[in-house]
Amino acid sequence: MPKEIELAIYDIDREKVIKKLEECNAIFVGKYHFKTVNFQLETKGDIKSLEASKEDEKYYTAWLRVRTDGKRTTLTFKEQYGTTILKRSEYEVEVSDFLKTIKIIMKLLPNAQYNYMESEREEYKLGEATIDINKRPYLLYSIEIEGPTQEVVMETYKRLGIKKEPIKSIAVPEEEIYKLFGGDYKMVSEEYKEKLEKMLAELDKI
Repeated sequence: MPKEIELAIYDIDREKVIKKLEECNAIFVGKYHFKTVNFQLETKGDIKSLEASKEDEKYYTAWLRVRTDGKRTTLTFKEQYGTTILKRSEYEVEVSDFLKTIKIIMKLLPNAQYNYMESEREEYKLGEATIDINKRPYLLYSIEIEGPTQEVVMETYKRLGIKKEPIKSIAVPEEEIYKLFGGDYKMVSEEYKEKLEKMLAELDKI
């Protein structure tokens, strides 16, 4: 299964990161508005603090993600064993319809927990690494650094000079991210769930 090797750093200063990217001659790829639905399939173990230094090798999580930027829509299966940078893998395919794909999964997995969210992303390339600056609703900016190897990811992190430490793993439910960084997840999830329900209701009318 293809590996996904990346780091996530939260509550960053967007302007400082962009300035550093420009100094490093990073290539701006594009800006995106994402619509994303995550279906949680399985979780074992408990990460009480994503900043804890001790790795939890018993932790396991698996989920499906349906995401679109309005032009390209993907269906991705992800899973993570443990909480280290090398323990995440994924399968991804392109699909033709965002809402119909969600509807199919809901029919196949009627009891799966899911959440819907919209977010903003600015994507850059720096050597072999991809750097994404993300903005979730009601949270400060975060950054993801992804590369073909752990060495590439860590070297890019050092080049950007970000003072904040990366969290252990981003392979956790969105609720945990909001808890850790002071966001009202219940408010956000209810707001966006209502949006998704309206979109799916319109689909049923066709």
